[in-house]
Amino acid sequence: MKERDVENMRRWKRMLMICVFAVLLTALNGGQVQAADDQDFGECGANLTYTLSNNGVLTITGDGDMTNFTDAGSVPWFKQRTRISSVVFDGNVTSIGSYAFNYCTKLSQCALPESVKAIGTYAFYRCGSLTEFRVPSKVTGIGAFAFAECSGLSQVTLPDGLISFGV
Repeated sequence: MKERDVENMRRWKRMLMICVFAVLLTALNGGQVQAADDQDFGECGANLTYTLSNNGVLTITGDGDMTNFTDAGSVPWFKQRTRISSVVFDGNVTSIGSYAFNYCTKLSQCALPESVKAIGTYAFYRCGSLTEFRVPSKVTGIGAFAFAECSGLSQVTLPDGLISFGV
């Protein structure tokens, strides 16, 4: 074989190895191809999506109600929960789903938009890094245990129009 042919064969082998690696990586990632700076993304309501970036910022985008999750394990970002340090809302989210930020132990910043009217059961359960929280003025109901075992929480501002606060 000529030296040129040997070099071409080596290039093809390298390209094949890169393709095999990409296929394996995609398979290990549940079939989703993700942007380099995004660890996780998907839907969290009929008109809401989320993106969790490498720096721990969870961004909720869209309008409407967040899904009321049936338990902590059904929250789409649950496996990444210990990486979440802040939540940013881009749009008009109208409710925070049950269990949404349950066990997000590093969550220290979460400013809910004024469009929020309800906070679900166990929504912020065991978010030990939260130190203060302001509930938006339109919220009329907060589900049971929504802020239970938030050991760092020293200040919660509640709206005048709050009708129910679950225990």
